[in-house]
Amino acid sequence: MRKLVLALSILMLLKVTAQADDLPVDSVRFFGSAPAYAGINLVFEQTTNPLIPTKETLVYLPIDDQGHFDLSFPVSEPLQAEVDLGRYRGNIFLEPGKSYQLVLPPFEPRSEVDRFNPHYPQEELPLGIANAESRELNRNMVEFDAEFDYFMANHARQLFMHRDTILAAEFQKQLNEKYFFSHPLFDQHKAWSFVKLQQASRPQNERAILQHLPQPAWELPVFWEVVQTLFKGFFPERFAPDTRQALVQALGQQAAFDSLSTLALTDPLIPSQEVGELILLYNLYEAWFDETLTEATTDRLLQEAAETAATPRLRQLATTFYQRIGRLRPGSAAPTFALRNRKGQLKTLEDYQGKFVYLNFIHTQNYACIQDLMRMESFHRLMQRDLHVLTIVLDEDATAMDRLLDRYNFDWDFLHFGGSARVVEDYSIEVLPAYFLIRPDGQLVLSPGPAPGENFPERFTRELRAFRREELQRNPPREDSIFR
Repeated sequence: MRKLVLALSILMLLKVTAQADDLPVDSVRFFGSAPAYAGINLVFEQTTNPLIPTKETLVYLPIDDQGHFDLSFPVSEPLQAEVDLGRYRGNIFLEPGKSYQLVLPPFEPRSEVDRFNPHYPQEELPLGIANAESRELNRNMVEFDAEFDYFMANHARQLFMHRDTILAAEFQKQLNEKYFFSHPLFDQHKAWSFVKLQQASRPQNERAILQHLPQPAWELPVFWEVVQTLFKGFFPERFAPDTRQALVQALGQQAAFDSLSTLALTDPLIPSQEVGELILLYNLYEAWFDETLTEATTDRLLQEAAETAATPRLRQLATTFYQRIGRLRPGSAAPTFALRNRKGQLKTLEDYQGKFVYLNFIHTQNYACIQDLMRMESFHRLMQRDLHVLTIVLDEDATAMDRLLDRYNFDWDFLHFGGSARVVEDYSIEVLPAYFLIRPDGQLVLSPGPAPGENFPERFTRELRAFRREELQRNPPREDSIFR
């Protein structure tokens, strides 16, 4: 019997090895067993713009009813992936051509209340990797970061207050001697971590740090940490005096983004066009919120950068910046959706065009949401000639919407979000309840909108009158005359 078990084990090992050998060089494989997650589809994401941040789905990992999973998917370059595991948020660095036998933490789901609590402290942790041949990069990353973070926590005051560059240099030397694992991504991770160390020991000396910047490492969180601290407020004040003067003059003359990029490179400390344009893009995005530039200027420059920036990653960065500042802005198009009502009918936002839409997001276990629904009931009947009230329910359990309507019998449309993260992300829902007023032509007019108890009827009446005036100006009534 033992021989049979041993033979089966060897066959399984050979099978796994063969599968790993057959893996294409531009793919990654996840496999393993996690019974606590049985029947769940895990969504692995990649951060596309860490400065906002924005994420995109990398892969859906289905776990079968016995808790087993095995999936290969394309990955063309090293990257960090993240996955929502309820109470935890796992992360892992992936290398093309590698197979990962994942070890997941115990499953602890978040409560319904915590799902829309923006202050919920989701615990970050690295995913376990059972197969040693794929573990080295992640193990070195985790151990290096633990030692680096411990040092910074215990010596931050000495580094910052006393500008102790000797202590910083000694610690950097120790880490380099201890962590000699050779891998391009790990080498970049160390290099950018040491830039953080320089920032701590040389505050207010950003230009000196610029002289020795490593190559940009878009896949690494530490790179973006440095970008946010080193480049914030850099444009145009901390460019070299001649460059700063030229940039200010060019802005006043409505220069194009590629012209600003060329001027940025006249600063001798800007190491490359990629770094120069990254500084410009980040500061243009910040300027929109700080109002140091006009909205028209930042809109125009970000739109141009989305077409003309030097690299695809910079163009993607500019695109996401422009989308973020334009999203949900009054006057912009309201994000569309397709969700089902209680009868299972698919409804889109376009189905409600022709009237104003008072769009609201709720959770049935939220007391404030229920109170606002009862307030809406009082004015809905009075305004329904010109106004649709539309409620999107964000309970995970669709039957919660049925129970709510059985109890209160509200007479406007309720839609269930159906587990779609898209509508939640498109409307940037972080707290509940949330409200938006949408014009009959699909444009957002109050974003965010007032709650029912915040003088909504009065504000809606003003917007309705303004819309009717616009309609009259565009389509004045025909006046008949006896002289025609």
